[in-house]
Amino acid sequence: MTKKLTEARAAELAEMIERGEVEFGDPLPHDQWPTRGRGRPSLGAKGKSPQVTVRLSPELHQVVASAAEKSGVTVSDLTRQALEEFVARPARRPRRRRIVSSDVA
Repeated sequence: MTKKLTEARAAELAEMIERGEVEFGDPLPHDQWPTRGRGRPSLGAKGKSPQVTVRLSPELHQVVASAAEKSGVTVSDLTRQALEEFVARPARRPRRRRIVSSDVA
């Protein structure tokens, strides 16, 4: 079983080195390699975060990338924030067109 390299695991490995069970720099057996999750961590509490691909014009991408850099966030973070703000707004009703006498022929 592979173990994650936590502070406790690092301390355990340091003790193994002190006891002479392994030399510093020796490769660990495969079953003792630290594990890493695959890909980026999920944004949700459970499971996998869906990935959405969006096409932008080069001009819009440049503006978004510049705004993200100025804000100190990634383009993905800026896009996510913009979408969260957009869906949090109350829905707009389409404006009704008023019929005036000049519209009627």
